[in-house]
Amino acid sequence: GPFKSPGLDGRITSMSTSASRSRGIDASGQMHYSYKSKYSFTFTLTSNGTTRTGNAKKWGTFPAASARWNISDEKWFDRIRESGLLTMAGFNVSWGFQGNAPGGDDMFRSRYSSSTNGYMGTTVIYPANIRLSDFQWEEQTQWNFGLSLGMFDDKLSANINFYHKVSDKLINSGYPIPSSSGFTSLAAVNDGKMMNEGWDLSLNAGRIYSTKLFGKEFSMGGNINFSDNTNQVLEMNDVILKSWQKEYDYSRHGSGSYLSYVALKNSYG
Repeated sequence: GPFKSPGLDGRITSMSTSASRSRGIDASGQMHYSYKSKYSFTFTLTSNGTTRTGNAKKWGTFPAASARWNISDEKWFDRIRESGLLTMAGFNVSWGFQGNAPGGDDMFRSRYSSSTNGYMGTTVIYPANIRLSDFQWEEQTQWNFGLSLGMFDDKLSANINFYHKVSDKLINSGYPIPSSSGFTSLAAVNDGKMMNEGWDLSLNAGRIYSTKLFGKEFSMGGNINFSDNTNQVLEMNDVILKSWQKEYDYSRHGSGSYLSYVALKNSYG
């Protein structure tokens, strides 16, 4: 049966080591403008550099912008506030473009390994990878619209947000290629586009009920959240799309998988 004591003598049968190095640099700037606290605008520009992409795309520049309108600061809102039904209102919108850097190191370089399995036991040097000179950032574009409300003298607040995000040039690892190349797969490729959209609603009630309990102040409040989210694969290479399909595999050791099927422009996840 299996060994149960961690104090038993052991024997090292193999050993290996590896090293990697990557570098990154970020620079960002922001401008903010506000007019009478009613209208505010923010613009951000970020530039990121990394050694994990190919020479063609070392740098990524990602702008973002947002705006907010504090509706309750308008003069005509005073009459609405006096009713106590609606005491605060604000509208915000934002747009952003950002990137995700690859996770592996030196994939854009040509690497070599040695082996003693050459002719008559000679040591040989052979290519260990296919360099990905055009490998680049995964890009994401996102819109957000939101509305904030305060009601019943701010005893009840509500926040609703709508979002729409598109991820392009998805990073997919292990892309299969013909074995005639000397390799069975590429470390990663930029391929595919995915859309993620939905909404979320948050309701928060503070001190909706208060009283004295055992001589001390007692109050009750609560919050509740609703949300809906949809993912869709908009574009993808047939070979990669097929690799996302999985058959049901039961395993007692936790290495099994659930049955999954991915189709273009259909809900995923």
